[in-house]
Amino acid sequence: MYMFCLRCSLLCLGAILVHSGSARTALDLQIEPPPQKVMSARDVFWSVQDLVPALRYSVLKQIQTGEYEEVAPTTTFHAGDFIRLKVTSNQDGYLYIINRGSSGKWRPLFPAPGTTGTNRLMKRQDVTVPATAWKFEGQPGQEKVFILLTRTPQSNLDKMIASLQSDEGNNAGINDQLLVKVRGEVNEKDLVLTGPGEALAPTGKRDHAGYVANVNTSTPAPRVKVDVVLSYQ
Repeated sequence: MYMFCLRCSLLCLGAILVHSGSARTALDLQIEPPPQKVMSARDVFWSVQDLVPALRYSVLKQIQTGEYEEVAPTTTFHAGDFIRLKVTSNQDGYLYIINRGSSGKWRPLFPAPGTTGTNRLMKRQDVTVPATAWKFEGQPGQEKVFILLTRTPQSNLDKMIASLQSDEGNNAGINDQLLVKVRGEVNEKDLVLTGPGEALAPTGKRDHAGYVANVNTSTPAPRVKVDVVLSYQ
């Protein structure tokens, strides 16, 4: 009788353990790891690790003293305003800044037309263009700027820029089809953006700059692009 009870107890214990193990397994299957938080483009730019490329861009507007202060690219400007564009990268690379003005032609601001091999950008180096500030005048409109950061020179784009005259009166510009091709080589889904004013600067004030980063770490040579539209009235 004793042996029979002992056997029953062991069988019951085994059933409980098997059932508990099954329950644990089912529970484990229901538990999913928390989703990884995607860093903002601003956080990526200021990170000390610099694992992925990122750009910081802002507008410098001339004030009454003749000095320039940083304002958001989304600012609505007015006739008579003098502005320049400031761009910084968190990594070494090659920078292209291309402007489409009232003529409808895309013209390089950086590197300058007719030059080659002058757009090497060092980490945390500020590039401010154009050399002579834009002055908004005439009918209300927009200035469109395309910014591209790459880890290697873009030979087709470099050749096109080198072939252009430095004289702005020349109607020649960068081929639209070439720019479409260059844009298409950057996957929009790989980019994260922090818009102007969306974050606080270390001083506690609103950061007027915009940020963009390519967070695809599987790409051997990730590129960063952003379109900036400057409106005036």
